[in-house]
Amino acid sequence: MKKLVSAVCLLFVAVAMVAATSHVKHVTAIGEVLGDGAKTTAVAIEYDAPILSSSLSTASYTVDGRTVKRVYTNSEAMKSRSPRKGRFVIVELKTTVSLTPDFGPDMKKDNDKADDPKDKGQGGGPAGGITAGNRPTRESNPFPITATLTQVKAIKTTTGKTYKAGAKLTSDKSRTLIADDFKQLTFKDDKTGVTLRYNLFVPQNYDASKRYPLVLFMHDASGANQNDNYTLLQGNGATVWASPRDQAKHPCFVLAPQYDEIVVDDSFRVTPSAETTIDLLDSIKAQYSIDADRVYTTGQSMGCMMSYLLMSTHPDEFAAGMLVAGQWNPKVIAPMAKKPLWLITSTGDAKGSAGAATALKLWSSLGAKTDSAAWPLDTTEVARAQEIEALRSKPVTIRYAHLQGGWHNGTWRVAYTFAGIRDWLFEQRKKDNE
Repeated sequence: MKKLVSAVCLLFVAVAMVAATSHVKHVTAIGEVLGDGAKTTAVAIEYDAPILSSSLSTASYTVDGRTVKRVYTNSEAMKSRSPRKGRFVIVELKTTVSLTPDFGPDMKKDNDKADDPKDKGQGGGPAGGITAGNRPTRESNPFPITATLTQVKAIKTTTGKTYKAGAKLTSDKSRTLIADDFKQLTFKDDKTGVTLRYNLFVPQNYDASKRYPLVLFMHDASGANQNDNYTLLQGNGATVWASPRDQAKHPCFVLAPQYDEIVVDDSFRVTPSAETTIDLLDSIKAQYSIDADRVYTTGQSMGCMMSYLLMSTHPDEFAAGMLVAGQWNPKVIAPMAKKPLWLITSTGDAKGSAGAATALKLWSSLGAKTDSAAWPLDTTEVARAQEIEALRSKPVTIRYAHLQGGWHNGTWRVAYTFAGIRDWLFEQRKKDNE
């Protein structure tokens, strides 16, 4: 008799679970790229009928390992500022950017975690060391956009039907906002013999009769030899320029190469991929209607070093640069003295800070007008805007923001969120500094 009761109970639970999950058509994990990489920021559950928004609350669902921030209905599998009628339930998740060192020599050791191979290099860099030509081990899926959640409260459709709480749901689809809008392409350089993978964002409603600015973003050494779109996912240095906010103000192309090897190292050795980058840029300008007067470069660490190297060796290519957390070679940067530049480092990055100070001193000796300011690593959006405007308004060509605290890799976790600096970049024209 006990066995019969147990069997009936199990059958009842199974039926309830099937009843709950049978109304779900798809579960889409929605990712966004933040300063410390791509993360799942929401989940879209597609039901077989429109859901009553008033039947939902943050207690309606639990998400494994995450905190639910908002729950509402929508007509598509996308986040929205306001609920919309539809069969999609959007579960937004609390998401933050970590400003605690978790990579490199400053990382806090977690005794429960095995050593990460990419931390075996010099200074916490890729395995094999940060040496020009080195190809770090490729990671299979370092930024998974997935989610597992449970509907723990009953919800209702707009016709009054009740969908009972049920079993766990696992995402069967995913999308990463903005990053998915880039094309993954390959360029074969006949001059250098190098084949270079790259990501390209083309502005929505591109019109060949108009001329568009272009932003070149170059990743740091840890991104070398990774998947085609790794540079789009490791941080927001590429994707931020393609964001709805930036595209509304500054419709532009975004070019983000995915290098197979470390192109320039801390000893300033350089591979042919540097020149291939210029040839790729020229190829893009030949294919699309690019405003040659408004081509900008930016990059973090290795990408910063490549930016100033290319600006120095090809001064006619770029109008201005946003340079984040690089090591500086005073032997090659003199030609940049007349260029509009905005440097950003953190005090926790001793080499980068010392190099930036040396660069500013050199440019000043060559007649450049420079100014600098110390900013907190983390602050409110309003306070940051005021800091940027104060330095932006100075009658100088070269600006330097020195973030207090932080560490090398942490600099770019916040640097590309500085909207005022991005706006400043688009104000620069090559003809104005010739």
